[in-house]
Amino acid sequence: MKKSSAAFTLIELLVVIAIIAILAAILFPVFAQAKAAAKQSVALSNLKQLGTSLQIYLSDNDDIQVPRSTSVATTPLRTEKNWKMLTAPYVKNRDIFKDPMNKAAQYWDNQSDPAYAALYGYAVIPINERYARGYALTNLFYLTGKWDDFGLSPTSLSEPAKIMQLVEHKRPWPDAGAYLNWTMNEDESPAYPGGIGAGWSWGGGKRDDHVMVATFHDSHSKIVTPSQVCGKNNEINMWGYQRDQLPVNGAYIPGATLEWLDTYCTSRPAGF
Repeated sequence: MKKSSAAFTLIELLVVIAIIAILAAILFPVFAQAKAAAKQSVALSNLKQLGTSLQIYLSDNDDIQVPRSTSVATTPLRTEKNWKMLTAPYVKNRDIFKDPMNKAAQYWDNQSDPAYAALYGYAVIPINERYARGYALTNLFYLTGKWDDFGLSPTSLSEPAKIMQLVEHKRPWPDAGAYLNWTMNEDESPAYPGGIGAGWSWGGGKRDDHVMVATFHDSHSKIVTPSQVCGKNNEINMWGYQRDQLPVNGAYIPGATLEWLDTYCTSRPAGF
């Protein structure tokens, strides 16, 4: 009797290879989506912890918001410290300041970057005090009348749970506001050191920047879309102002109209 061969035929091997290829094509995008979702969750966790650290800072500083940056007098150069450095004692983990999806997080923010220090004439921060880009403190100068928000008490806000305190972005500066537009990163130009390839100024790379993570003045964090941030004309938006009130003289700052403040919303690309 002729013994049957235990080997696979060429057709059988090709069928198996085809099945594996089909399964891989189906599963790889699923794995990529799961990985992206996990990184998005890390960003949400990071900003939640940073929001909590800001609340602890407030309790230790008479309920006054941390300044976006402050200068420390030195000779012959000054040293600048931003809100990340000022709240670091409450965080204890520098990795929380680094977003896993934001391409700009591979670069230092401007107070941490020796190239910026040389460009603007201030002293270089020690390596153990330097922080990556990616998270920004929002600027509410139009509510305080002070560009640096000095003296701002979040409890004085009428709706702190609706006004953003921290947002994701890609700019070298660790503060942000509604007055910044949707151009490519300002530091994409060779005139500025670092940042090439970071892309849009806004967002942290989540879903192609169609969403970003934000922390609010009551310390809760959530994922928001640019259209949600801008809101409707007849209500306070997530930047903390009412869009249809900006053309009204004195509505926010005595003697001034602030239409220009709405740049983030008016320059937002279609589809965002």
